[in-house]
Amino acid sequence: MNPSIAPFILPAAIAIIAATSFVARGRWLRFGLAIAGLLLVAEGLSRDHVPSVAMLGGLLSVINIFALAQPLLSCRKLGDEGALLRARHLPMLGAADVRRLLDEGSFTNARAGDVLMREGAVSQSLQFLVNGTAAVTVAEAIVGRIDAGDLMGEACLIPGGRASASVRIASDSARLWFIPGDRLHAFLGANPRIAEALSQASLAALQAKLDGANRDRLEN
Repeated sequence: MNPSIAPFILPAAIAIIAATSFVARGRWLRFGLAIAGLLLVAEGLSRDHVPSVAMLGGLLSVINIFALAQPLLSCRKLGDEGALLRARHLPMLGAADVRRLLDEGSFTNARAGDVLMREGAVSQSLQFLVNGTAAVTVAEAIVGRIDAGDLMGEACLIPGGRASASVRIASDSARLWFIPGDRLHAFLGANPRIAEALSQASLAALQAKLDGANRDRLEN
């Protein structure tokens, strides 16, 4: 082997490993590559090797440590509101998918008495109550309540779906997230995994509301 190229063989091999780290997906593989990179840094600094060994070892570690930390970084970017939505309704989705869904909609504030939907009207949007409470009425009679963390307007997932009850804010103030039905349908059409998760969450939310209404009726 030509002595003039020998010092470049190990750095070249490490560079190839670093490049593959960008596309590798196994968490254990990334963990191993990160450790290997740290060991190479120590090796490059402690012995009389070419400086590029330590530099490329550091690059290898940084790439893989960053990839391993991505889920934690995504959770922080998700915020408390997004984390609540994910924990209550979409635990099967990653933080990045929940963030994408939130970005399609908007957050808004509401005051006591504000009507969020009317009984019999076509459901215009899916809504998520971040904080506050809302009263659910049928024929002007209160039949239930919606608390922070609950979904509303699930009927909009069905084209032309109508609200089975009216909902108005009962607390002094409230904050909610909403996404118009047409935008939601377009987004879910392009994201089947999110569509399936949201469909399951909506069915579960509807069942929880029915169970709650039944309990209230039995208690009264």
